[in-house]
Amino acid sequence: MNNTFESNTDIKELISLINEFHGFINSKLIEIAVDSNDPVKKFYEHVLERFEVNLSAIESLLEIYKNNPKIKLSLGLILRAVNSDFLSVLYLATFPDKEKVGALNELNILQKDYVKSILDFGKEELALNEKYFSNRVESIEKSKFHIEDLHNDYPELFKKVDNRYALKTNSELRKSSPDYLFPELEDKKLPNGFISEAYRYKRLKLLGSDRYAAQAYLAFKYYSQFQHISPSSSRILEYNNKILDNKFLLMSIEVLIIGVNLILKVITGDGSKREIDIFINRIIKLVN
Repeated sequence: MNNTFESNTDIKELISLINEFHGFINSKLIEIAVDSNDPVKKFYEHVLERFEVNLSAIESLLEIYKNNPKIKLSLGLILRAVNSDFLSVLYLATFPDKEKVGALNELNILQKDYVKSILDFGKEELALNEKYFSNRVESIEKSKFHIEDLHNDYPELFKKVDNRYALKTNSELRKSSPDYLFPELEDKKLPNGFISEAYRYKRLKLLGSDRYAAQAYLAFKYYSQFQHISPSSSRILEYNNKILDNKFLLMSIEVLIIGVNLILKVITGDGSKREIDIFINRIIKLVN
């Protein structure tokens, strides 16, 4: 069997596998009990929940994909997120200090990206209301309050500069991270902005990552063509490019399965190697 899914039988086999693995994830989410005071494990649990939700959507979209290949646009956007999440799982695992200081600091940097987005959103919403809806007094005052009060919600992310609150730099947030976690010490200061997939993958390669990191990054880049619109990317939907589409689809599902096992190892101290191996072998049969 090749990976061009020439028949609906092939896709049915993949949908069946996804359905069974979806049930497997749900059973694990019910079983595991994560300490709410452990932010690192809570983060992994959150990624596991995202995998579960996205897997459900992938299963539904594959039913449509059998007869309408153009639905690959929606499918590709979800698979892009899956591969990005997997890179985040691998990235955080490269900060294994016993006290979890390094991992906690990286989570703060991820949180900073979120808070910055909320700040930008709030400022734009405020500007919109003040310019076009000045009668929305209550809404305007609420926006002002939320913008000014974010430093109280996330005090660990802010510093005071000239009596005003500003977000800390990544370097400042990593101040307590052990130097040995950064093979290239300069990377402790970089990047100051968003920790992109490219940055995560660069670190993973530097630390000798396995093929799954490469698979995830390649699939992420492939599906980024679906995310960013341009004259060339718009033509992707017109191509009957089954070989590439299905190659990266299968790679992404394999990566998701491996990601689930890694998360279970972190949360429970023990993965589910036997069950995972069975699912991986079924994916390999679909590829070959």
